[in-house]
Amino acid sequence: TNLNFMTYFNNDTFFKLPPNVSRLWFSAMACAFLGAPLCAPAATVRLDELDLAAMNAGWGKPQPNRAITQKPLAIGGVKFAHGVGTHAESYVTIQLDGKATSFSAKVGVDDGASNAVASVVTLLQDNRAFEVSSVGYESVIGLFPALTGLPTQTQTVVQLAGTGFRLPMAVFRQRLDESSRLMSRVLAYLQISSSPAERSIVCNAVHHLPNRLARWLLVTHDRVDVPVMALTQDYMCVMVGALRSSVSLAASGFKSDGLITYSRGRVTILDRAGLERRACECYRGDMADLGKLLHGTETKA
Repeated sequence: TNLNFMTYFNNDTFFKLPPNVSRLWFSAMACAFLGAPLCAPAATVRLDELDLAAMNAGWGKPQPNRAITQKPLAIGGVKFAHGVGTHAESYVTIQLDGKATSFSAKVGVDDGASNAVASVVTLLQDNRAFEVSSVGYESVIGLFPALTGLPTQTQTVVQLAGTGFRLPMAVFRQRLDESSRLMSRVLAYLQISSSPAERSIVCNAVHHLPNRLARWLLVTHDRVDVPVMALTQDYMCVMVGALRSSVSLAASGFKSDGLITYSRGRVTILDRAGLERRACECYRGDMADLGKLLHGTETKA
Protein backbone atom coordinates (compact mmCIF):
# COMPACT_ATOMS: atom_id res chain seq x y z
CA THR A 1 0.00 0.00 0.00
CA ASN A 2 1.33 3.44 -0.89
CA LEU A 3 -0.05 6.42 0.98
CA ASN A 4 0.93 10.01 0.28
CA PHE A 5 0.37 12.78 2.78
CA MET A 6 1.03 16.48 2.21
CA THR A 7 1.45 19.13 4.89
CA TYR A 8 0.74 22.79 4.26
CA PHE A 9 4.49 23.41 4.21
CA ASN A 10 4.91 21.12 1.20
CA ASN A 11 6.71 18.48 3.25
CA ASP A 12 5.95 15.24 1.43
CA THR A 13 5.43 12.23 3.64
CA PHE A 14 5.47 8.74 2.16
CA PHE A 15 4.56 5.48 3.86
CA LYS A 16 5.58 2.34 1.98
CA LEU A 17 4.69 -1.08 3.36
CA PRO A 18 6.41 -4.05 1.66
CA PRO A 19 5.75 -7.52 3.19
CA ASN A 20 8.19 -7.14 6.04
CA VAL A 21 9.63 -3.65 5.91
CA SER A 22 8.06 -0.32 6.74
CA ARG A 23 9.77 2.81 5.51
CA LEU A 24 8.99 6.37 6.44
CA TRP A 25 10.31 9.24 4.40
CA PHE A 26 9.71 12.73 5.60
CA SER A 27 11.29 16.14 5.21
CA ALA A 28 11.37 19.03 7.71
CA MET A 29 11.41 18.59 11.45
CA ALA A 30 8.84 15.93 12.27
CA CYS A 31 7.67 13.49 14.88
CA ALA A 32 6.36 9.99 14.17
CA PHE A 33 3.95 8.44 16.62
CA LEU A 34 2.72 4.86 16.71
CA GLY A 35 -0.97 4.58 17.37
CA ALA A 36 -2.21 1.08 16.34
CA PRO A 37 -1.19 -2.54 16.92
CA LEU A 38 2.03 -3.42 15.16
CA CYS A 39 2.39 -7.13 15.88
CA ALA A 40 -0.19 -9.71 16.91
CA PRO A 41 -3.57 -8.49 18.15
CA ALA A 42 -2.50 -9.37 21.69
CA ALA A 43 0.53 -7.08 21.56
CA THR A 44 1.10 -3.43 20.72
CA VAL A 45 4.64 -2.29 20.06
CA ARG A 46 5.44 1.41 20.09
CA LEU A 47 7.81 2.93 17.58
CA ASP A 48 10.28 4.03 20.27
CA GLU A 49 10.53 0.39 21.47
CA LEU A 50 11.84 -0.86 18.13
CA ASP A 51 15.45 -0.99 16.98
CA LEU A 52 15.97 2.35 15.28
CA ALA A 53 19.70 1.91 14.75
CA ALA A 54 19.19 2.12 10.99
CA MET A 55 17.38 5.45 11.27
CA ASN A 56 19.26 8.20 9.48
CA ALA A 57 18.51 11.91 9.97
CA GLY A 58 19.80 14.74 7.82
CA TRP A 59 20.89 16.63 10.93
CA GLY A 60 21.38 15.59 14.53
CA LYS A 61 20.47 12.25 16.05
CA PRO A 62 16.92 10.83 16.16
CA GLN A 63 15.51 11.03 19.67
CA PRO A 64 13.16 8.38 21.14
CA ASN A 65 10.30 10.05 23.03
CA ARG A 66 11.84 13.50 22.57
CA ALA A 67 12.03 16.13 19.88
CA ILE A 68 15.38 16.70 18.20
CA THR A 69 15.69 19.74 20.46
CA GLN A 70 15.35 17.48 23.56
CA LYS A 71 11.94 18.96 24.35
CA PRO A 72 8.76 16.86 24.74
CA LEU A 73 7.14 15.75 21.50
CA ALA A 74 4.26 18.06 20.63
CA ILE A 75 2.15 18.71 17.55
CA GLY A 76 -0.42 21.48 17.50
CA GLY A 77 -0.16 21.94 21.25
CA VAL A 78 -0.80 18.25 21.96
CA LYS A 79 2.07 16.48 23.75
CA PHE A 80 2.93 12.83 23.10
CA ALA A 81 4.72 10.62 25.60
CA HIS A 82 5.96 8.15 22.98
CA GLY A 83 7.40 8.55 19.52
CA VAL A 84 10.55 9.58 17.71
CA GLY A 85 11.74 13.10 16.92
CA THR A 86 13.91 13.69 13.89
CA HIS A 87 15.00 16.50 11.61
CA ALA A 88 15.38 17.27 7.92
CA GLU A 89 15.62 14.43 5.39
CA SER A 90 15.14 11.27 7.45
CA TYR A 91 14.99 7.63 6.41
CA VAL A 92 13.66 4.98 8.76
CA THR A 93 13.86 1.23 8.13
CA ILE A 94 11.96 -1.02 10.54
CA GLN A 95 12.29 -4.82 10.36
CA LEU A 96 8.89 -6.38 11.07
CA ASP A 97 9.82 -10.04 10.36
CA GLY A 98 6.48 -10.65 8.69
CA LYS A 99 4.68 -10.66 12.06
CA ALA A 100 2.90 -7.33 11.91
CA THR A 101 -0.77 -7.08 11.04
CA SER A 102 -0.87 -3.30 10.77
CA PHE A 103 1.24 -0.18 11.12
CA SER A 104 -0.17 3.20 12.09
CA ALA A 105 1.55 6.49 12.80
CA LYS A 106 0.91 10.18 13.20
CA VAL A 107 3.41 12.50 11.54
CA GLY A 108 3.56 16.25 11.96
CA VAL A 109 5.78 19.27 12.34
CA ASP A 110 6.85 19.47 15.97
CA ASP A 111 5.89 22.62 17.85
CA GLY A 112 9.53 23.13 18.76
CA ALA A 113 10.51 23.21 15.09
CA SER A 114 9.67 26.90 14.89
CA ASN A 115 10.70 28.81 17.98
CA ALA A 116 11.71 32.22 16.66
CA VAL A 117 9.65 35.31 17.47
CA ALA A 118 9.40 38.17 14.99
CA SER A 119 7.80 41.60 15.14
CA VAL A 120 5.89 43.19 12.28
CA VAL A 121 6.52 46.90 12.71
CA THR A 122 5.53 50.19 11.16
CA LEU A 123 8.22 52.84 10.83
CA LEU A 124 7.54 56.56 11.23
CA GLN A 125 9.50 59.27 9.41
CA ASP A 126 11.70 59.78 12.46
CA ASN A 127 12.59 56.03 12.31
CA ARG A 128 10.63 55.16 15.44
CA ALA A 129 9.22 51.64 15.18
CA PHE A 130 5.87 50.48 16.54
CA GLU A 131 4.82 46.87 16.60
CA VAL A 132 1.55 46.06 14.85
CA SER A 133 1.74 42.29 15.37
CA SER A 134 4.11 39.58 16.53
CA VAL A 135 4.73 36.23 14.92
CA GLY A 136 5.64 32.96 16.63
CA TYR A 137 5.27 29.23 15.98
CA GLU A 138 1.53 29.60 15.48
CA SER A 139 1.76 32.21 12.77
CA VAL A 140 3.08 33.13 9.32
CA ILE A 141 5.15 36.00 7.97
CA GLY A 142 4.33 37.53 4.60
CA LEU A 143 0.94 35.93 4.06
CA PHE A 144 -0.77 38.99 2.58
CA PRO A 145 1.95 39.60 -0.07
CA ALA A 146 1.84 35.89 -0.90
CA LEU A 147 -1.91 36.10 -1.49
CA THR A 148 -2.06 39.42 -3.30
CA GLY A 149 1.34 39.81 -4.93
CA LEU A 150 1.47 43.37 -3.58
CA PRO A 151 4.40 44.70 -1.52
CA THR A 152 3.88 45.12 2.20
CA GLN A 153 4.00 48.49 3.93
CA THR A 154 5.52 47.03 7.10
CA GLN A 155 8.86 45.56 8.10
CA THR A 156 9.48 42.29 9.90
CA VAL A 157 12.30 42.03 12.43
CA VAL A 158 13.34 38.81 14.18
CA GLN A 159 13.43 39.68 17.86
CA LEU A 160 14.12 36.26 19.36
CA ALA A 161 16.42 34.05 17.31
CA GLY A 162 15.31 30.53 16.49
CA THR A 163 14.20 28.27 13.68
CA GLY A 164 11.34 28.40 11.21
CA PHE A 165 10.18 27.18 7.83
CA ARG A 166 10.26 28.89 4.45
CA LEU A 167 7.83 28.06 1.66
CA PRO A 168 8.22 29.37 -1.91
CA MET A 169 5.39 31.72 -2.79
CA ALA A 170 4.66 29.90 -6.05
CA VAL A 171 4.25 26.58 -4.23
CA PHE A 172 1.91 28.14 -1.70
CA ARG A 173 -0.28 29.67 -4.40
CA GLN A 174 -0.38 26.37 -6.27
CA ARG A 175 -1.57 24.56 -3.14
CA LEU A 176 -4.28 27.17 -2.64
CA ASP A 177 -5.50 26.60 -6.20
CA GLU A 178 -5.59 22.85 -5.60
CA SER A 179 -7.25 22.82 -2.18
CA SER A 180 -10.40 24.72 -1.24
CA ARG A 181 -9.96 23.35 2.30
CA LEU A 182 -6.55 24.98 2.58
CA MET A 183 -7.95 28.26 1.27
CA SER A 184 -10.74 28.09 3.84
CA ARG A 185 -8.21 27.56 6.64
CA VAL A 186 -6.02 30.41 5.43
CA LEU A 187 -8.99 32.78 5.41
CA ALA A 188 -9.98 31.63 8.91
CA TYR A 189 -6.39 32.18 10.04
CA LEU A 190 -6.40 35.72 8.64
CA GLN A 191 -9.59 36.55 10.50
CA ILE A 192 -8.35 35.16 13.82
CA SER A 193 -4.81 36.53 13.56
CA SER A 194 -6.05 40.06 12.84
CA SER A 195 -7.73 40.22 16.26
CA PRO A 196 -4.57 40.90 18.34
CA ALA A 197 -3.59 43.81 16.07
CA GLU A 198 -7.09 45.27 16.30
CA ARG A 199 -7.09 44.73 20.05
CA SER A 200 -3.73 46.49 20.40
CA ILE A 201 -5.14 49.72 18.98
CA VAL A 202 -7.54 49.96 21.91
CA CYS A 203 -4.96 48.55 24.33
CA ASN A 204 -2.39 51.25 23.56
CA ALA A 205 -5.05 53.93 23.87
CA VAL A 206 -6.70 53.02 27.18
CA HIS A 207 -4.57 50.55 29.15
CA HIS A 208 -1.71 51.56 31.42
CA LEU A 209 1.86 50.76 30.41
CA PRO A 210 2.57 48.16 33.15
CA ASN A 211 -0.53 46.22 32.14
CA ARG A 212 0.45 46.33 28.45
CA LEU A 213 4.01 45.26 29.25
CA ALA A 214 2.76 42.32 31.31
CA ARG A 215 0.57 41.28 28.37
CA TRP A 216 3.43 41.26 25.89
CA LEU A 217 5.83 39.48 28.23
CA LEU A 218 3.25 36.71 28.64
CA VAL A 219 2.54 36.52 24.91
CA THR A 220 6.26 36.18 24.18
CA HIS A 221 6.72 33.61 26.95
CA ASP A 222 3.86 31.53 25.52
CA ARG A 223 5.68 31.29 22.21
CA VAL A 224 9.17 30.38 23.37
CA ASP A 225 8.16 28.15 26.32
CA VAL A 226 11.41 28.81 28.21
CA PRO A 227 11.82 30.68 31.51
CA VAL A 228 14.60 33.00 30.27
CA MET A 229 13.95 35.26 27.29
CA ALA A 230 16.45 37.45 25.46
CA LEU A 231 14.46 40.68 25.48
CA THR A 232 16.19 44.02 25.27
CA GLN A 233 14.61 47.23 26.51
CA ASP A 234 14.59 48.49 22.93
CA TYR A 235 12.43 45.55 21.87
CA MET A 236 10.09 46.03 24.81
CA CYS A 237 9.71 49.68 23.78
CA VAL A 238 8.66 48.55 20.30
CA MET A 239 6.26 45.98 21.76
CA VAL A 240 4.33 48.40 23.94
CA GLY A 241 4.91 51.63 22.01
CA ALA A 242 6.50 53.55 24.87
CA LEU A 243 9.67 55.44 25.71
CA ARG A 244 12.67 53.55 27.07
CA SER A 245 12.54 55.38 30.41
CA SER A 246 8.88 54.42 30.89
CA VAL A 247 9.50 50.77 30.01
CA SER A 248 12.49 50.66 32.37
CA LEU A 249 10.33 52.02 35.19
CA ALA A 250 7.59 49.44 34.57
CA ALA A 251 10.09 46.56 34.33
CA SER A 252 11.77 47.71 37.54
CA GLY A 253 8.39 47.61 39.27
CA PHE A 254 7.85 44.01 38.15
CA LYS A 255 11.32 43.15 39.40
CA SER A 256 10.72 44.76 42.80
CA ASP A 257 7.46 42.83 43.15
CA GLY A 258 9.22 39.51 42.43
CA LEU A 259 7.46 38.90 39.12
CA ILE A 260 10.56 38.92 36.89
CA THR A 261 14.30 39.34 36.96
CA TYR A 262 15.96 41.48 34.34
CA SER A 263 19.65 41.82 33.59
CA ARG A 264 21.74 42.39 30.45
CA GLY A 265 18.85 41.98 28.07
CA ARG A 266 17.58 38.73 29.59
CA VAL A 267 14.18 38.50 31.25
CA THR A 268 13.23 35.61 33.54
CA ILE A 269 9.62 35.19 34.60
CA LEU A 270 9.53 34.20 38.28
CA ASP A 271 5.82 34.51 39.03
CA ARG A 272 3.73 33.89 35.94
CA ALA A 273 0.44 33.86 37.83
CA GLY A 274 1.29 37.23 39.33
CA LEU A 275 2.20 38.60 35.92
CA GLU A 276 -1.12 37.35 34.53
CA ARG A 277 -2.93 39.28 37.25
CA ARG A 278 -1.08 42.43 36.19
CA ALA A 279 -1.83 41.96 32.49
CA CYS A 280 -4.68 43.85 30.89
CA GLU A 281 -7.79 42.06 29.68
CA CYS A 282 -6.30 41.90 26.18
CA TYR A 283 -4.13 38.95 27.19
CA ARG A 284 -7.19 36.79 27.77
CA GLY A 285 -8.30 37.68 24.26
CA ASP A 286 -4.85 36.77 22.95
CA MET A 287 -5.06 33.37 24.62
CA ALA A 288 -8.50 32.75 23.14
CA ASP A 289 -7.17 33.58 19.66
CA LEU A 290 -4.21 31.25 20.16
CA GLY A 291 -6.53 28.42 21.13
CA LYS A 292 -8.62 28.98 18.02
CA LEU A 293 -5.52 28.90 15.80
CA LEU A 294 -4.08 25.73 17.33
CA HIS A 295 -7.14 23.71 18.23
CA GLY A 296 -10.23 25.47 16.94
CA THR A 297 -11.20 26.13 20.59
CA GLU A 298 -10.47 28.85 23.10
CA THR A 299 -7.50 28.55 25.47
CA LYS A 300 -8.19 30.02 28.88
CA ALA A 301 -5.53 32.07 30.66
